[in-house]
This record gives sequence, structure tokens and C-alpha cells, in this order.
Amino acid sequence: MLLTLLLSLSVAQADPVAQLAPGPLELGTSQDELVDRLVTSEAMEVAVARIQSVLQSTTAFDDLCRDPLRGPLTVKLRLFGAAWHDAAQRVRVQAERVDRVAKSPTVVPIIDDDRRLALDALLKRARKQEASWLEFVAWVGQARPEVCAVDLETQSGIPDPIVRAQGESQGAVAVLARTPGFVCAEGATEGVPTDGRPMVIDGPVCWSERQKCACTPARVDPTAMLGP
Repeated sequence: MLLTLLLSLSVAQADPVAQLAPGPLELGTSQDELVDRLVTSEAMEVAVARIQSVLQSTTAFDDLCRDPLRGPLTVKLRLFGAAWHDAAQRVRVQAERVDRVAKSPTVVPIIDDDRRLALDALLKRARKQEASWLEFVAWVGQARPEVCAVDLETQSGIPDPIVRAQGESQGAVAVLARTPGFVCAEGATEGVPTDGRPMVIDGPVCWSERQKCACTPARVDPTAMLGP
């Protein structure tokens, strides 16, 4: 079975209430939401890039799906790729909203040079996400990676490369976690329930069978599968 990914990004749906007379509060709120969406999308991008790197730099067994390394990676590529698609789409929608609010007659007068630089930087990151996603789609079309029907076991993620990609910094990390279960952050007393989809964490975490956290959080790398 070939990995299939959606190629289109949905058109943003304008909020008629927000269009009445947006002001500084609406601009700030929309910027903060864009930052949150960018963090998620960029973490998914890093996870996908790490998987691609390993797949391209290793040789598969004759039977790909019996390969203990590459077989599970094909499953992760599908899961993280789909999550990245959704995250990049949400970034695109929110970037259009931010740009629209920033250009409103009631907002333009309050945007000074510093605010403009910050806005431009955010919108540039959003455009990069869309461009990077389309590059990934092109790679999928060329490489046509197979997806194996194998179960994912608990395992560590793919560590930082010796040389990071340009602009890549250590921060939020996209991981998977066994379900049912809970992911506990450092200092938390109750965990976040897992649902089988990639999730983004920022800081040491651990997996717990019960919602009440009794595990020891530790730093994890992108694409890790958390579990017992």
C-alpha cells in the first residue's frame, strides 16, 4: 500500500463577527494563536524530516515490512505526515486571518515598526510551512514510500543530527504514545490522555497507565513512541 497524502489546503473561512471592527486585542489574540499553531506544525515537520533522513540513509531488507527499523518508520511517516498536513493547514488558515486583521483600517494605525517586523516574521514562518509541506508532497510522489501493517513498539525517538537543518532549533517535540494511556509532563499530577495520534510536547515527559502520574519524566527525541 502506498502512502497517500492530501495535497490541498483548505481555504480559510472568515469569521463575520471578527470582520466588524477588529482592534489591538483581536490582532494580539490572532498572533498568539498563530504562534501556537506554528509550534505544532514545525514540530511535526522536524519529525517527518528525521524519518525521511533515516529512510534515505539506510538499506532495507528484501522484505521491507520485516525490517525492524524501516518497517515501523513507514508507519510513523504516515502518521506524522498526516498530522503535519493538518497542522500546516491550520497555520495557513490562521496566517490569513492575522494578515487580514493587520490590514484592517482600525488596526493599521497601531502597527509600529517593531510590530510590523514581528508580524512579517510570523507570516514568513507560515509561508515556509506551506512550502515545506508541498516539498514533502513532491518527495512522496517521487519516492512512493510503502506503508507496512506493523504494530509500533515502545522505542526512543530519532536524536538530534550532528548538523541541524538550517533554522532548526531544539524545542517542542512531536511524539507518539501508546493508547490507552496518559502522558505526564514534569511536575504534573495528572496526565494527558493519549488517542493514538502524534502529539507535541515541550519538556521532559513520561507515559503512565493511569491518569494519576507516578512515572519519571525524561527528555525525549522526535518520533519517540512512549509506553511501558
